[in-house]
Amino acid sequence: MTMLVGAALFVRSLERIESQDLGMTTSNLLHVQLEFRGYVSGIDRDLAYVDAEQKVRQLAGVTGTTPAAGVPFGPHNIPPISVPGLPWPPAGQPPIMYAATPAYLDLLGVKLVAGRLFTTGDLHDAPLVVLVNETMARTVWPSASPLGQCVRVGFATFPPTGEGNPADGAPCRRVVGVVRDSRARSLRPENNEDRLMQYYVPFAQIPAPPMPDAPVTMGLLVRVRGDAEASSGRVQRAIQSTSTTRLYAHVRPYQDFIDPQLRSWRLGATVFTAFGFLALAIAVVGVFAVVSYVVAQRTREMGVRLALGATRRDVTTLIVGDCARLVGVGIVAGTVLALAAGPLIASQLFQTSPREPTSIALAAMILGGVTITASFWPAWRAGGVNPVKTLGADA
Repeated sequence: MTMLVGAALFVRSLERIESQDLGMTTSNLLHVQLEFRGYVSGIDRDLAYVDAEQKVRQLAGVTGTTPAAGVPFGPHNIPPISVPGLPWPPAGQPPIMYAATPAYLDLLGVKLVAGRLFTTGDLHDAPLVVLVNETMARTVWPSASPLGQCVRVGFATFPPTGEGNPADGAPCRRVVGVVRDSRARSLRPENNEDRLMQYYVPFAQIPAPPMPDAPVTMGLLVRVRGDAEASSGRVQRAIQSTSTTRLYAHVRPYQDFIDPQLRSWRLGATVFTAFGFLALAIAVVGVFAVVSYVVAQRTREMGVRLALGATRRDVTTLIVGDCARLVGVGIVAGTVLALAAGPLIASQLFQTSPREPTSIALAAMILGGVTITASFWPAWRAGGVNPVKTLGADA
C-alpha cells in the first residue's frame, strides 16, 4: 500500500510538470551546435553556421531552420541593458536576451500580445527594434505602454569606462511588440522562474560582442517532420560531410535541454511504480495462497454450511468478506505509514501534496480490487464442495 501511494504521487507529479504551459514549443525541433577543431576566427565560425543551415535546409523532411543566439533552457545572453530615466536592473534581475529571426519566433512558438513581431525588413541598417515579454513590460513600464519605449542594449564601449551602466551610451532600440512569457531556465515556477524578464532583438541587429573576433551565432534550430531523434543523424551527416571547416556537429532534440530537469520525477515514478507492482504481485500471490490454505482448513465447516442450506454464493461471499477485512487492515496500516513518510518525499513532488487524498484512494482501490479478486477463485471452489462427501470423509 505504501509503495502504491508513492507511485501514485510521483506519477501525478510527472503528469503535472509535463502538462505545464511553458509558453513555447519544442515539438519536432533539433538544436545544432558546432564544435570546431583548432583555431577558427569568429567570422569563419558564423560563416560555418550559415553554410550548415543552407545544407540542412535542403534535406527532405526539414520544414524550418534558423540561426540562434540564445535559446530557452540552453545557451543565452545577459548583456548590459538600460532604460532611460530608470535604475537598472529593476527587481535585481537582469533580463535575458535572445537574438531572433522571424523563423526563430515561429519555430519556438513565441506568441504576440501587443504590437508586432519581427519581419524580414528588420535588418542591420534598419531602425533598431526590440520585443519584450509581458513580465518585462509590467516591471519596467508599470503605468505606461511599452510600445515605442527606448531600450539600450550592449556595451557602449569596451572595456567600459566610468562607474555608470555600460549600456547607457548604446544606441536606442524601440519596443515594437510585447510577447507572452515563457520559461527560460527551470520547469519549477518557484523563485519567480515563470516570471523572468526576457527580450528579443532581431538577429541582424545583435549588439556588437564586447570581445574582438567573437562569433555571433550560438547554434541552429531545425524543425523536422516526425520524430526529432530519428532525424538527428541525417542532419549531422549533412553538416559534417560537406563542411570545409574541421568541425563536429552536436545535433540533439531540443527536448534534451528540458529532459534533465524531468529525471527526478521520472525516476521516482519508475522506481515506485516498479516496486509498487512487485509488492502488489507478492500480495496477490500471498492472498491466493493464504485463502487457499484457509479454505482447505475449513472444508468441513463449508460442508456443514452447505448441508444446512447455504448456497455456493453464500460460502464465496463469506470467504471473500474475510479476505476483504484482512486487506482492509493492510490498507489502513499502509496508509498510516505513507502519511508518516510523506514529508520525506515532499520536496521531490511537483504541486502535489504527499497526503493527496486522490492518490491514496487510487492506491487503496488498486490494492483492494486486485487482492480481493485473487481470493475469489479459491473461495468459489470452496463453495462447490460436496457436503455429503466432505462430512462422510470426516466421519
